[in-house]
Amino acid sequence: MFRVLLFAIIFVIFSQLIKSTTLSKEYPFSIKTNFNKYNFILRWNVDWKEQLVKFLLYFPKTAPYQTVMIGFSDHGNREKTDFCFVSRFSIFDGYIDERLNLIPDMQQDCQNFTKIREGVYHFERKFVTCDPRDYSMDTGQSQFLIAVFSNEFYNLLDADDVKFLYAIILSEHIPEREKDLSSEKVVFYGAKDIVISTEVTSYKCFIKRIDDTILAKKHHIVEFEGFVTPGNEHIVHHMEVFLCIGSKPTDYLEYEGSCHEKKRPKKSSSCSKVIGAWAFGAGPFEYPEEAGAVFGGKDFPAYIMVEIHYNNERNESGIIDSSGIIITYTDKLRTHDAGIMELGLIYSDANSIPPGQKAFPMTGYCVPECTDYFPTDGIYIFATQLHAHLTGKKLFTSHFHNGVKVGEVNRANHYSPHWQLIKKLKKFVHVKRGDYLSTTCVYDTQDKTNFVYGGYGINDEMCVNYIHYYPESAVEVCKSAVNNGTLEGFFLQNIVDLSENNNFTISQKFEMLDISKSVVEDLQELYAVGNLNMHCLGHDGKLLEGETDWENVKKPRTRKGGIFAKVISEHECLTMNN
Repeated sequence: MFRVLLFAIIFVIFSQLIKSTTLSKEYPFSIKTNFNKYNFILRWNVDWKEQLVKFLLYFPKTAPYQTVMIGFSDHGNREKTDFCFVSRFSIFDGYIDERLNLIPDMQQDCQNFTKIREGVYHFERKFVTCDPRDYSMDTGQSQFLIAVFSNEFYNLLDADDVKFLYAIILSEHIPEREKDLSSEKVVFYGAKDIVISTEVTSYKCFIKRIDDTILAKKHHIVEFEGFVTPGNEHIVHHMEVFLCIGSKPTDYLEYEGSCHEKKRPKKSSSCSKVIGAWAFGAGPFEYPEEAGAVFGGKDFPAYIMVEIHYNNERNESGIIDSSGIIITYTDKLRTHDAGIMELGLIYSDANSIPPGQKAFPMTGYCVPECTDYFPTDGIYIFATQLHAHLTGKKLFTSHFHNGVKVGEVNRANHYSPHWQLIKKLKKFVHVKRGDYLSTTCVYDTQDKTNFVYGGYGINDEMCVNYIHYYPESAVEVCKSAVNNGTLEGFFLQNIVDLSENNNFTISQKFEMLDISKSVVEDLQELYAVGNLNMHCLGHDGKLLEGETDWENVKKPRTRKGGIFAKVISEHECLTMNN
């Protein structure tokens, strides 16, 4: 009897494991967190044919909550968030108004609610519903607003707890690489038993010398992934890895502390070349089998830096952390060296955004004159990381061949600076010599009273796409700003009594402008059609030599029908993020 009972128990456990594994394969994408130590998991798969997402919610039956709100936030705001509200018996579709009230939608688009078993619930949502209060799902990053309620739920403030999570909803499944355990090694860079600051936001930098065994000969990085100290998942927000360009073994750059500390070694400013990034929820970043990133060898930087962004919303004290990045590398070199190239706008106040703008676009170019320095057969882009600061709302990079837009490298219509992610591409983008790339960022400065300058500070702005590609090119930076002479002509035309021989800086001249609607429109036209000041830089940070006058390059022009996209007009099918 006992053996029969034991067999029955084992059979039930085994059956549950099989079911769990099957569901995980059927729903390959997920976000997860915990509320009061109760695990919350939302899994999903993408039905491209039917243009819908099938969600699976794991909602523990022992949890003291009656309902879970799964919200889709446009840019990380609570107001106007679209949501599916799931109880243990039903679901409804709604939105959060400006007073944080939870309002049901006239059209219900969270559909096909099914209880799979106790604590596991299925529902579906179309990519686009044509409801102006609904979120339009796309292949860029998304912000989930997750809230749990134990009692009434008329307002978001009634929630027991609220969290933001990040993911790409419309993801494509990319098979994992085959590991070669006989040749691969791993190395860790990051924190070691440090105390996390009680401040809500803090950035810690960890600079380490690369081991001599790595520097001795060339290796290839084939994978890197984030490691987060167990229990600190709610605080470790994202991490970035930088090489310290030009650093030598004889230098002493080792450092551990605030990234903004004045006591940082002066030469650590060279730790600026991004080679990797990790954000909460991201899995390992794997290089394609054709290529690997160079790690070690002659003239390779001797120091590496990991920057960790901690987000301590509860101001917790005494939290010990040893999070960081694990790099997997091999001495079995792959066919191609992978490279990283910066596209977008030059870090300069020539690229500045006027205040009071809801959607001000700026575009940086990688012109044909620069892509002519690509390898003979061009390059293949296999991953991409879009980046802007606090006012960036929509970012995308377009690819042009013979003056015609042939596709996009990446797009983030719901961009948030709080989630830095390298997106792997299932279909690599082949950029040939003579093609050009344009990276556009759309900024919202409605709450600003002064210009937002292009620059490095968090309150300045950037517009960058770090593309990962192979084979490595002579070009490391391919970015632009408006031509200085053209910009100076704009200032002379719009600032009263400004002489041609003035000594004012560009930022000072921007502040001298009378910000009228016509001046803003003139500036926008200037950015759109003016000649370019190009940074077509090599690995030494210098302009590539040739016949081109890089300070006065004509902006590439489209032809044969111009720029178009095969999409439904935003006025034909309304969404909340138009």
